[in-house]
Formats: sequence, C-alpha cells, structure tokens
Amino acid sequence: MSEQTSRASKSSWLRSLPSAQAKALRAASRVRRYQAGDSVFGPSRDPNEIYVLEDGLVRVLRVTPTGAEFTLRYVQPGDVFGAASVMSGMPRAAFAQAKAASRILQVPRGAFLAMLQAHNGVLYSLAKKLAGMVIEVESRAEDLGLLDARPRLARLLLRLAKEHGHHDAQGLTIGLPLTHEEIATLIATSRQTVSLHLREFADAGLVARRGRRLVLRNPRGLEAIA
Repeated sequence: MSEQTSRASKSSWLRSLPSAQAKALRAASRVRRYQAGDSVFGPSRDPNEIYVLEDGLVRVLRVTPTGAEFTLRYVQPGDVFGAASVMSGMPRAAFAQAKAASRILQVPRGAFLAMLQAHNGVLYSLAKKLAGMVIEVESRAEDLGLLDARPRLARLLLRLAKEHGHHDAQGLTIGLPLTHEEIATLIATSRQTVSLHLREFADAGLVARRGRRLVLRNPRGLEAIA
C-alpha cells in the first residue's frame, strides 16, 4: 500500500461506524474492480448507488454541451463519491472514470440513507467532506473568473501536491498520472497552453516531470506565481 493510499484510508468515514453496522453495510453492498479507463458511472435521472474507493484512483468529471471535459476532482482511497445526487434526490450529471486499476464498494441508496439516519457521526463526517468540496469548487470558479492560465496552473499544482503529494528525494511529487490534456480540463484551458507554461516552469527550475508524474522542485516559486 502506498503512502498516499495509507494516509487516505485512515480518513475513511466508514471507520466511525460500529463494527457490526460496518459489516452489515458491506454485506448489503458489492465490490467491483475496474481497470484504468473503465467507466464507473455516468449521468442518471435516478441514481441508486453511492461509491467508496477502496483502492486505486478515480476521476470525476463533467462534459459540456460542446463535448469539452471539465475535471471536478480526483477521488482518493477511503473517499465517498457519487453521494451528492443520492442525498439530494437530484439527477446525477457527472461521470466517473477509473484512472488506475481500482476496487470500489458500491452501496445501495436505501442502505446508505438508512445508515446516515442511524449514525449522526457518519452524517457529520460526510457533510463536512461535501462542504469542503463545495468550497474547493467555489475557489476554482473564482480562479477561472479572475486569474490567467499561468497562475491558475500554479495554484492547481500546489493544490494537487497538498491533496495527493508526497516528499521524496526528487522533491514534492504529485501522485497522479496526469497528461497535459487532463491538466487542461482542471483549469479550463487548452493542452497547448498547459504545455507552454509547464515548459516555462521547468526551465525556471520550479517543476520537473518523472514519467507521468510532476515533481514540484520549488513550491515557494509556484506560490509567488499563484
């Protein structure tokens, strides 16, 4: 288990459930495995499951009417996703896609809502997580309206490093296998613009690429840009 997976698993909302109830919830659910690139879910008028990522990596995104993708978040092991529409009773508009081989617990809506009604601690933990996601989306929306692509990219790299990063001999490595096109979907710009600014950051000694992962060599330099 990686450092990132271990850290995220410890924050799972499931740990606040009594052991017997956790076992009952798992018995009512099913575990599915996905390969990288597989679809986990798509838009639905009446979603009937929520999802808990037990291992792997999942990308949650929206698709605009023109077909452009906008990445909403990357799900870490231990996190719930697909819950907002089930809790609100509203249609689900997002897509979820496995970015790596993933193991996912799929919980039926009835079992999930009954568990929330019976255990205030779980409800509070999940509500706190959803509130944080709302604040993050609001912050990103503000960035899109006020900042050019260059500082948006710097802010994104710092945020991803905080959420998915780990320190090693190379620097602060973002533990996500991101392409330039995927980064572009996170800050609503073009792949070419992302490539241009990443090359500029690399030339300035701020970032480096190791395989498909980015390493922040000088986070303070990125903070100055952001």
